[in-house]
Amino acid sequence: MKKHNNLIENGAERSKQPGSKRKGRSNKLVERRNECLLSRYYYYNSYTDKRYEAIMQHLSDEFFLSPTTIHDLLQDNMHYLHELKNEQPKKAYFEHKWPHMTW
Repeated sequence: MKKHNNLIENGAERSKQPGSKRKGRSNKLVERRNECLLSRYYYYNSYTDKRYEAIMQHLSDEFFLSPTTIHDLLQDNMHYLHELKNEQPKKAYFEHKWPHMTW
């Protein structure tokens, strides 16, 4: 148990040191996640018969975010959704861009 406490104390000391590298979320990864989430929203809205509430719940389960957070992300990135709407990509576009997901 003593080792565990030392690790915690050393970690706390390291984080207080000036010039220590900030840890946390990567902005690039958050942007990539948001792009995927927005693509997924567009796909569900355009290619399925799901209602808005069902889409939001499905995205919440898929991305581990609250429906409120998802709604905020949709509002903040409306320009990307408009781009998708103008381009009207086919299902193959999403399959190619996000191959790890089932479209």
